[in-house]
Amino acid sequence: FNTLLAPIQANPTANGQPAQALIAGNDAGAKADVALLASSIGLEPVDVGPLPFARHMERLAFFNIGLNATQGWGWTSTWRVVR
Repeated sequence: FNTLLAPIQANPTANGQPAQALIAGNDAGAKADVALLASSIGLEPVDVGPLPFARHMERLAFFNIGLNATQGWGWTSTWRVVR
């Protein structure tokens, strides 16, 4: 949930679509639990791979914060994986 700003967590939509919860980890059972939690609040869970991918997600979070802070956006931006 670190890539999701608070307003997106409160209203998990972006451009009329569910916002995505990016999930990285090495434990399939734990990732399934997190996906279930994400779905329960209206997010679309996306398994992005093993735990080392979490470091890339941290950078996305800081990049998103920086964009909102410097651009005067309303803290409602989010990332979407398009396959």
